[in-house]
Amino acid sequence: MTVRRLNVIAILFLTVCLVLTTHSYSHGKSSKQKMFVQNEVLVRFVSGVSVSEKNTIRKSLRARKIKEIKSIRIEYWQLPPDISTDEALEFLRSQPSVE
Repeated sequence: MTVRRLNVIAILFLTVCLVLTTHSYSHGKSSKQKMFVQNEVLVRFVSGVSVSEKNTIRKSLRARKIKEIKSIRIEYWQLPPDISTDEALEFLRSQPSVE
């Protein structure tokens, strides 16, 4: 391959990268955008919280436990459609037994 041909390929590659980057930012995918899955939360409880207290908090949100990772005290919950992730996080932040 000639040097001229390599330069053309490099310019085309950089142009495509620039277009894709510009396209992503123009569609609201900036680094300041919230990154979460709607109607799902990961909850980490303080060490020593009882199962009944965890269940009480989860039932307050009418959430369903999908999975539990005991080694790091995290539960993966699915929220009902009428409770947003932001609403659930606001409630969970007010709970002393949730980190």
